[in-house]
Amino acid sequence: MAETTPMSFRLDATLKASVDAAARNQGISTTEYLERALKTALHTTCPTCGRSGQANVVAPGFSPQFETWIAEQARVAVSQPFIVMTEARGEPWVYWVRLRDGRTMDSGVLMVSVLLTADGRRTQPLAIPRGTIVGWREDGEGYWYEVHRTLGYADGNSDVIRRLAAVEQAERMEKLGRVSVGARRGPTRTVR
Repeated sequence: MAETTPMSFRLDATLKASVDAAARNQGISTTEYLERALKTALHTTCPTCGRSGQANVVAPGFSPQFETWIAEQARVAVSQPFIVMTEARGEPWVYWVRLRDGRTMDSGVLMVSVLLTADGRRTQPLAIPRGTIVGWREDGEGYWYEVHRTLGYADGNSDVIRRLAAVEQAERMEKLGRVSVGARRGPTRTVR
């Protein structure tokens, strides 16, 4: 825990009562409530994407900005590709996707179709956890997807393609009777 320093200031009685009540409602001390409020005031979120490095701040994928953007995409541009940037496995990832038809967000995930080919004819459904989403942008031509890959983002689309190929390989091997049951969940193993 960081070293603390006492701080004193005067509030009018009505404001103090409101702060105390808000802290009680959140189940935290007044000091912790005020500390969070000060941190939030000093480190605001991006008005476009909601991104912030602050603890206790809603993840960008759960922000009102993201929900508004997705609702607008679903309303006017459901088949238009865009990129989703995530933070997963300790590194940044980028996916080039389209919204899935129907409900786009359900149970904490964004339902998308990952583009497997440049023309977008082959896709793979994917549920991206909204808590991992750190950014998004329209990207009809795949330009920003390539930019992010070039800048070192892990390629989510290639990862999906690689995993699909591994599943297909395991299924072929299973048909030949050369792979143990459960091969899809881990490394394949030849059984003779």
